[in-house]
Amino acid sequence: MLDNRTFVRIFSIQLNIVHMKKLLILAILFSICSSMVAQPIRIAITNATVIDMNNGNLIKNQTIIIEGNTITSVSGKSAVPKNATVIDAKGKYVMPGLWDMHAHAFADRKFEWLFPSLIANGVTGVRELGTGVPYDSIHLIIKQVNEGKLVGPRFGAVTQLIFNGTPMPGWPIMAVTNPSDARELVKKHKENGMDFIKVYNTLAPEILLAITEEAKLQGLPVGGHVPYEMSAGEASDLGFVSIEHNTDIIMSCSSNETILRPQLDSFKNLGTGAGRRQEIEFKAMQTFDEQKAIELFKKFVRNGTSLCPTLVIPARNIKTADELAKDDRTKYIPQSLRDRWYNQMSQIPRGNPSDPRIKLLLEKRISIVGLMQRSGVNILAGSDFPNPYVYPGFSLHDELELLVQGGLTPLQALQAATINAAKFFHREKDLGTIEKGKLADVIILDENPLDKIGNSKKLFAVVANGRVFMRKDLDELLNQVVGISTPTQR
Repeated sequence: MLDNRTFVRIFSIQLNIVHMKKLLILAILFSICSSMVAQPIRIAITNATVIDMNNGNLIKNQTIIIEGNTITSVSGKSAVPKNATVIDAKGKYVMPGLWDMHAHAFADRKFEWLFPSLIANGVTGVRELGTGVPYDSIHLIIKQVNEGKLVGPRFGAVTQLIFNGTPMPGWPIMAVTNPSDARELVKKHKENGMDFIKVYNTLAPEILLAITEEAKLQGLPVGGHVPYEMSAGEASDLGFVSIEHNTDIIMSCSSNETILRPQLDSFKNLGTGAGRRQEIEFKAMQTFDEQKAIELFKKFVRNGTSLCPTLVIPARNIKTADELAKDDRTKYIPQSLRDRWYNQMSQIPRGNPSDPRIKLLLEKRISIVGLMQRSGVNILAGSDFPNPYVYPGFSLHDELELLVQGGLTPLQALQAATINAAKFFHREKDLGTIEKGKLADVIILDENPLDKIGNSKKLFAVVANGRVFMRKDLDELLNQVVGISTPTQR
């Protein structure tokens, strides 16, 4: 019989074959091998201190009963069912599994190394922000994860190709240059079961308007980057459910915006924060107007626009490629991808890491998130893995620490990765807290993360979709990843 690792490799070779007959064969293979991952019917977590994600209260001496993939009881008086797998959580802290709300989890064989890294770090759910993988393959992977036949995260929302004004070879991005095409592509995403539309930097305003109008007709949310030809406030007014990376926020909050914004027109094809665009962003940072920012953030609250800062992305910019490459966590990344990461960070025009303005810009980005939180904006924790030196699972914990550095309490940072995600998906009934009827995505921590956010890394056990991984199992998941050689695309 095949072991799990060998089987996953066989699956990965087949993944890009989208002919229906071969997909059917693949599904049959999964059902044959499902016996290899058979799980106990009942789990009892005893003597637990449950963290209430609504208010941070600690509820002590609780017994949590899990049947299949559902929490069926949380009580101080629950009897342990017969034949249950018992996890003694005395002295431990129990909370919902973490969500990474900006992920790129699909592509050639990614699940062979990426999925285990997520689960091993207590990241039991993700929002997929763009992939080139065929629709059928996306749905097949999600199905196998949900059925417990593939170890991986729950997918709260998924989109495929990203809408942009210009092509970007090697990225899951398509150029959309006229309104009728935009509307048809929105319909295509809907027909193929995608959950939302993601937009990108170079979309023209009239194209974005067509996208948002058609998406509303199709019942699909729209979010993503703020296109360069508009402001963050305009994007929110168009109905963006989320703004990623806090794009355009510093410019929109500059007291000198009317002078600085036109200067960006010459650099529309450069990435956010790159080269000459960054020089203009430095000027915007120096003229940051807090009152203007508060008014913008009030608009986000009124419009229901969430913000996913992904602070780990700009945090890389204060280090050189050589410094980044020394991170011990690179051993969990396939060598081919490590090489590409190094080349990207060596070549992209991101400025000199020793330039003091780079650090000041990072500090401003971090502090802005605290101001958003105080203004009532819904903050989502996300990492944007696997961008260069952004590590699946690991970097979400880095993001939580940066959120706290920006002024969020540990509870508020954890909420950004739990209950805020549930509210964003309108799934408070089955996600976000440890309660009866919720899905069994649970992490057990050795120490209280409300005392110190870094304690979120101290995992005693993870329950992902009802499947138990004790500490030794989590270590084994990571050990399986070390040394994998996988050709990967974004």
